[in-house]
Amino acid sequence: MSRNLARASCPYCDGRVVLEEEPRPVRHEEAGVYFMEYRDVLVVANAHCEDCEAQYLAWVEHRGSAGHLAWPMEPGQTHRDLSFRSTFNDEPGDADLPKHIVLRVPVRVGPWPPGKWNLTDDELKAAQEAAQAKARYR
Repeated sequence: MSRNLARASCPYCDGRVVLEEEPRPVRHEEAGVYFMEYRDVLVVANAHCEDCEAQYLAWVEHRGSAGHLAWPMEPGQTHRDLSFRSTFNDEPGDADLPKHIVLRVPVRVGPWPPGKWNLTDDELKAAQEAAQAKARYR
């Protein structure tokens, strides 16, 4: 069992995870027996998935043993990693589970790269409408 999920998006639906509060140091009641290990190096915030509403503890800043950031953040990213909120590890408690099932439907409209499509605007629009209609009846 690991404390973190090694990802910044929701593992259930790949949705965007948003912070619910300002980042702060991890608290003893959150980290439990791991508090001494993380008390001076981990900055967190409660967070949830925008789509399925799963609950997380977002790792905003994590300093390595030499005081350097353990891994970089992408521009615009609000957190580096996640733990489940009620368990502080990679296994969810009942309160952390998603409240909704989210379906993502891939739509294929032509060969890649786009320069090889050779479709007129009308043909492309017809292909997109056909794909959307097909997705509705799956």
